[in-house]
Amino acid sequence: MAKVATCGVRYSFAGQYYAKAGAKKELKNYELDVVFAESTPKALSIFRSAIMDPGSNIRKLMVQKYPDFARVRTHIITGEENLSDPGKAPKDVARMNKKQLAKYIADNELAIDIEVYGDNVADVRQAIADCEENPEAFAVKHAKQKEEFKTKKMLNDLNPVDGDDKGGNGEAPDADDLLNDLDGDDKDIDLKNE
Repeated sequence: MAKVATCGVRYSFAGQYYAKAGAKKELKNYELDVVFAESTPKALSIFRSAIMDPGSNIRKLMVQKYPDFARVRTHIITGEENLSDPGKAPKDVARMNKKQLAKYIADNELAIDIEVYGDNVADVRQAIADCEENPEAFAVKHAKQKEEFKTKKMLNDLNPVDGDDKGGNGEAPDADDLLNDLDGDDKDIDLKNE
């Protein structure tokens, strides 16, 4: 049985990889959690180096999870969790997961409907940056995105697919509503820079 780390920092990485598919290249998506001894601004480059090293346990974990793995194409950090203090959120928005981003949006009273971005944390992070940098320009852009989201949601709701349980009314919930729907207790998240 694998030993589960209880201290350090767990980074969640995601992206695309090239799969072994004979003579042709095939792209597939991946997600992999990796534990570091401590939080580091170089986590992405360390991950990239380790995933390319045949002797690295990181590469071995990737091959174990994705047996057809050949090499990484893209990689981003989708979350950071302090295992010693799970309620403590990263100081940098670029390291927060979706739940932490939703809490950040609510705490800072940003006019962002996070649901518009689905599971794409990179888009949520960009929306936060855009909103904080130029709220007026962002409001115009975001209104258009919300309208497109509502239209897509309405079409999906009116044309259900068997096994698709993602119903809804087409309304994009605000960050506070999203927090109630996510796993865990939002009281456990500490966004204060300590």
